Amino acid sequence: MRIVEDVIHEMRVPVILLNITKLTNFRKDGHPSIYRKKLAEGQKVSLRRQDCSHWCLPGVPDAWNELIYASLVMRQKSAWNQRRGHRLGPLLPDIRSPVPAAVARKELRHLLLEAGVPHLELFDLLHQLICLGLHN
Repeated sequence: MRIVEDVIHEMRVPVILLNITKLTNFRKDGHPSIYRKKLAEGQKVSLRRQDCSHWCLPGVPDAWNELIYASLVMRQKSAWNQRRGHRLGPLLPDIRSPVPAAVARKELRHLLLEAGVPHLELFDLLHQLICLGLHN
C-alpha cells in the first residue's frame, strides 16, 4: 500500500485513494461470509457459495460512497478557495443576471479551467440547468 501511496503522491493528476480494506475491517458485520469470523480447526467452508449480498444492500459500501463524495466536495472547495481571485469573485452575481446561455457557459468553462476544476462536463450540465432556470 505504501508503494501505491507514493506513486499517487507523485502523479500530476489528483487521485484520491480510499483504502476500503482497512475501513471494512472496523466493521466485521460488513462482510457476512467466511471472512467475517474465524473458523474452528478442521471446519471447512464452501468457497463456491459465499454470501456477498452486502455489495447490493445498504451498509458499508454506502459509507465508502459517502466518504468518496465528501472527499471530492472538500477537495473541490479547497481548490476553489485556494485559486479564488479577482475573476472568480463576481461569478455568482454575474450568473444571476440574464445572459445568453452560450455566453455564460463559455465564461463558466473558462473560469473553471483557470481554477483547475476537473470534470468540466458535469459543470457544463449543471450550468445549463442553472441557465434554463434563470431564463424561465
